[in-house]
Amino acid sequence: MTFRAERIIRDQPTKLDWLTSTDPWFRPVSLANGPDGLLYVVDMYREVIEHPAYMPPGLAEKLNLRAGDDRGRIYRVRRRGVERTAFRLPTTKVEQVELLSSSEGWCRDLGFRLLRTWGDDDVVEALRRLLTTSLVPMARHSAMDLLSLIGELDGTLIRRMMKDTDAHVRRRAWQYAISSVPGDFNSWKDLISEGMADEDERVRVAAIRTLSRLKIESMAEPIESFVLSETLGTLVWESVRGDLTRLAPKLCERIARRERLEPEKRGYLRDLCM
Repeated sequence: MTFRAERIIRDQPTKLDWLTSTDPWFRPVSLANGPDGLLYVVDMYREVIEHPAYMPPGLAEKLNLRAGDDRGRIYRVRRRGVERTAFRLPTTKVEQVELLSSSEGWCRDLGFRLLRTWGDDDVVEALRRLLTTSLVPMARHSAMDLLSLIGELDGTLIRRMMKDTDAHVRRRAWQYAISSVPGDFNSWKDLISEGMADEDERVRVAAIRTLSRLKIESMAEPIESFVLSETLGTLVWESVRGDLTRLAPKLCERIARRERLEPEKRGYLRDLCM
């Protein structure tokens, strides 16, 4: 099992649900966060929500299936003590870039969408500055995506982001690295070692997937070290095994030469060579 969900309040059974109603017509059908930092709940508000095709014969004729269709409402939910965040639509490209650093996901999404649709060369410097100076990981992540879409994400920026403090940013940098590593492989060797030994499993997976796609014969050596390293782990192996198919013959030949091989590593090698 990869994910497990738990109730936020476990020791107060009467307070498990944050939104309830005694009205049987209450039909919450959608949730959305807004630019003000609050949560919006769409209430369909109907007496009957079943389709007549699925009702027992004769029941639909006795019911008003449209009852409530003029009473739908939207609730704005605010936690006690939390004030609404003021929001103003951006009027310049610089303000659109600034939205990427917002604490509100709605605002970040809006900034990204506007820049993706209308952004051009005049926002490149602002995005580079955001990428290298922002304290918000999501802002750096978005800036990297936008620079790539504009065609302005170069190897220097990618290398810098591979050393980012946030694992999501490092992972994204590795996904973009495939376009930069082949032309300057030697200067990437240290970063390649760091990527395959990263403390975060998702970064290690991204690194090995990128490297396995490179048509560079010398990649067999660092990937061999990765397969035999203590940082591999079953979860990472299951994620990257299919990506190593192209290098399977060379890897199997290199690893099979080793006199001592842990049972777990032998299992990895067997999977790869099958």
